Amino acid sequence: MNIGEKIKAERLKRGYTQKELAERIKVNPSAISKYEMNRNRPPLNILVAIAQEVGTPVNYFVDDVNGLRDETINSTFPLLDNPELEAWYLELPYRLTREQLQLLKQLSNQLETWQISEKKNNFFF
Repeated sequence: MNIGEKIKAERLKRGYTQKELAERIKVNPSAISKYEMNRNRPPLNILVAIAQEVGTPVNYFVDDVNGLRDETINSTFPLLDNPELEAWYLELPYRLTREQLQLLKQLSNQLETWQISEKKNNFFF
């Protein structure tokens, strides 16, 4: 049984719809659907929330904790202080390659550089 099947099985055992589980853990209902269909893999913080909500240990869901993007989220895409941006990022397919994630990181770094540069320029005017 894969992680998506396990999430679905535990959700159904508790009698939750995808929408109800999503509301309880504060994610978009489409995210639950994608997790259950294995189109996206939930990040560790979301998986912990799911486990707590359905009363199951987190390790039940994962065979390979390294496959989760808990550290990758912070190290690859550091602009997650914006809830809308974070929601977009969490909807990305978990099958993105390392190169694709690095490209997102480079883009993020460039945007951050531009923002710092703009702040400096505005300070002097």
